[in-house]
Amino acid sequence: MLRDAVRALLAGLAGAGLLALVDGLLQLAFPGRGYMRELATIALAGAWLVTAALVLLLCAAAALLRRPLQRPGTAFWLGWAVALAPITWSVLGAMAPGSRPAPPLVAIPSLLVAAAAPWLGRKLAPGRLAGPIVALGAAMLLAAPFLNPTGYEGRNPPPYRPRAGALQAPGGPDVILISIDTLRADAVLGERSADVPHLDALRASGFYAGYALSSSNQTLPGHVTMLTGLDAMEHGIRSNTDAPRGNLRLLSEYFQDAGYATAGVISNGLLSRYLGFQRGYDVYDDGLVRWSMASRALGYAADRNTWLGWLLSYPRLAGVMRLTLLRALLEGRKGSGTGEPVTTRALARIGELAAQPRPYFLFAHLMDAHMPYPRPEAFRGRYSQDLPRPGPAYLPPDDRAIQQPYLRRAQADLQAGVPAARVTVDYYHAVYREVVAYVDDCVGRIVAAARATGRPTVVLFTADHGEHFGEHELFEHANSLYEPLLRVPLIVGFLSWQGEPPVRGNIGDAVALSDVAPTLLHLAGLGAEGMTGLPAYLRSDMPVQLATDDRRISARYGPWKWIGTWNATGAPESLALYNLEQDPGELHNLLEQGAEPPAELRVAIADAIQRDTHAQNLGSSSAEQNAALAEMGYADAVPPELMTPEQE
Repeated sequence: MLRDAVRALLAGLAGAGLLALVDGLLQLAFPGRGYMRELATIALAGAWLVTAALVLLLCAAAALLRRPLQRPGTAFWLGWAVALAPITWSVLGAMAPGSRPAPPLVAIPSLLVAAAAPWLGRKLAPGRLAGPIVALGAAMLLAAPFLNPTGYEGRNPPPYRPRAGALQAPGGPDVILISIDTLRADAVLGERSADVPHLDALRASGFYAGYALSSSNQTLPGHVTMLTGLDAMEHGIRSNTDAPRGNLRLLSEYFQDAGYATAGVISNGLLSRYLGFQRGYDVYDDGLVRWSMASRALGYAADRNTWLGWLLSYPRLAGVMRLTLLRALLEGRKGSGTGEPVTTRALARIGELAAQPRPYFLFAHLMDAHMPYPRPEAFRGRYSQDLPRPGPAYLPPDDRAIQQPYLRRAQADLQAGVPAARVTVDYYHAVYREVVAYVDDCVGRIVAAARATGRPTVVLFTADHGEHFGEHELFEHANSLYEPLLRVPLIVGFLSWQGEPPVRGNIGDAVALSDVAPTLLHLAGLGAEGMTGLPAYLRSDMPVQLATDDRRISARYGPWKWIGTWNATGAPESLALYNLEQDPGELHNLLEQGAEPPAELRVAIADAIQRDTHAQNLGSSSAEQNAALAEMGYADAVPPELMTPEQE
């Protein structure tokens, strides 16, 4: 009896394993991504669990009823029926993207195969092949924890390799662009600034603006503006869920076409190669986030399309994957901060780039100022230790990182008038300033490395958008177009410069984020044809400045600021009007007093609608893009079919 049960179990596992391997190789659950081994392993593990339980249950029932055990051929096809269910789900899901297949429809093919299993087993049984098939599957499962994920490069960044056939080396300076995600302008300049001695020194070596105006309150549109020199209407990207067009020419492409060596080091998945930001770079290091994004997207696919996902909650499934398939992804842990790995990689890249004769363009992006505001021990408590500490509803016991649920609860209570929530405003802001002090330390190391080369270098420091800390009873970003989210720093420093820099000191506030790319190109002696922005230090005044997200649009002209909402037809409807000279906090809506926007604003808004290219960026966001959004807490932006049960 025991021998027959083992034979039936092996046959059942062989049937399930064979079809599960085919499922993984076909990549039906996660098409076109190349993770065949991972998908096959996940499909195999789940199918084997269910098949083993089913065969053993049938064997126990047969023993209890004193009836013959299932033949190996029958068990083989029962295992096949089990493994067929996820394939059916994937096929039906592909036929109707965005919808979830009805379970009865998914079950029908498996039930038909199960019903025909005795007959099929007599016609085609695995015989002696069952053992080798099971051995192959077992070897895959046992090896999974010891293999790097497919395509994972490990901790070491890709080496810089000069491209073949490059143009003759130009004579311009080296250029470094440093972007800090989620950095307010007043965090590095002004009464509430963190202590930023390295940025102060960089500012003293060149010029700066009181602030530059971003085109959005989110990462993707802000960086598209920064890296293309186009305003919000010209590039048409409103939110992190848009899909940037491939014909948007990036700053890196201008430099590469001019003969510069080009390199990038990034730490936000929305700037990865999955969205096309690698264009124009000889080497683009998105390894800190690329596999983190892919692993989360892979987890979504497994959660929806495999037995293991159906049997386990998403957190448990993700935990199993981290302990097995994804053990190597130590750098992708949320909340650990990216300042140190990005800085280390940028320093190594500067050494490589400076060792070759061409001037170089380096883009470095740090994520640390974004929620959950991680900061090393040396910076923790620098500004927050003497402040009243928020209660446990608003702060985790270990506040090395303040996760989004605490911020959301504090915001809701702040808006509800709960007195205990008021203390979070100053405390969270102080924690943020501690992060900014750490960012300054990272930037100082990058600048020191560039200065040590002795080569003339331009360094531009800026950000994509700001962050709320209690203004209008809001935290985080992507939730308004008020000034704290639109004002970002802009500092340009000159290292080892031959002669006097072209400009020094404060150039005022008539600067936009779209001026970043033309500023750097102009300082390098290159043209910036087709850009909306201008070299920041050549601006005499600021034209009407527009900002958008997927719900709102704002326009600034002189002291006037208008905010509207997009309606169903794609046209804006007036929401608010402020005079920022008289009302810098944007507290008094002049529309409620019967005021009208100035004529220049009305003309600019009408012109914006005519120039808007948003409709050209409405392609579906990729699974990796959705994974990056979820990683950063944008649960509202994740499509329902890719949500985890916890997000739903």
